[in-house]
Amino acid sequence: MTSREKFYECFYKIVNEKNNNSVYLSAVKYNEIVSEIKNVRSSGIKSNKAYRILKRYDLITIGEEDKLILPLLEGNTNILYYITNESIYDVLHDVHLSIGHGGKHRMNAEVKKSIKI
Repeated sequence: MTSREKFYECFYKIVNEKNNNSVYLSAVKYNEIVSEIKNVRSSGIKSNKAYRILKRYDLITIGEEDKLILPLLEGNTNILYYITNESIYDVLHDVHLSIGHGGKHRMNAEVKKSIKI
């Protein structure tokens, strides 16, 4: 069993115990939120659900791809990205390697700079 498989086995065990209002986003839920934001922006009609989504998420377009981000506050230029469950291992692995195999505290600090967890 590879480290990726072990990670996702433990990860999905934890995610399945969480409520639906947790920050963990499957690829399907991620794409649904992206399309809802696009629909709200194009139609201009805002329901209570739309206001909640726009308060929690924003979109940024990089090339042809739309990415979910935490809405920026005035004076804040640091963009925090939402990522899907399916890509979390790759992100954590890349951060782990980029900080020279640092421990959990260094990884946590580095991840919080660019990812909304």
